[in-house]
Amino acid sequence: MTVNKGLLSLVENTPNFSNQALENAVDTLKVGWVIKSSQLDTDIQNNTVLTTSQKNDLKDDINNLTHVNIGRTLGDLIRHSASIIDATIIPLDDADNPTPSTFLEILQNVQTI
Repeated sequence: MTVNKGLLSLVENTPNFSNQALENAVDTLKVGWVIKSSQLDTDIQNNTVLTTSQKNDLKDDINNLTHVNIGRTLGDLIRHSASIIDATIIPLDDADNPTPSTFLEILQNVQTI
């Protein structure tokens, strides 16, 4: 099955997607305790001293009341959407040439499947 639904402009070039609208929507939700849990999540994520395992353990420890820790969920949402847009969500298979896939290559892989 080929892409024949008016997506030719997407196939012929790499679009400049952004998750800025999502970030703006999340910013409007940052009120009350959500600000604090969001700041804590951001500080943990941006910490250069902690290892990934330590960051995950720390996030699990503070996530004892998930409904109160919505800042982490919103942070995860923004990071996940960014990894989809910049194609870092797809693991690199080629150890000799570790360059991430382009949008066009991902679209062609999806079309093949």
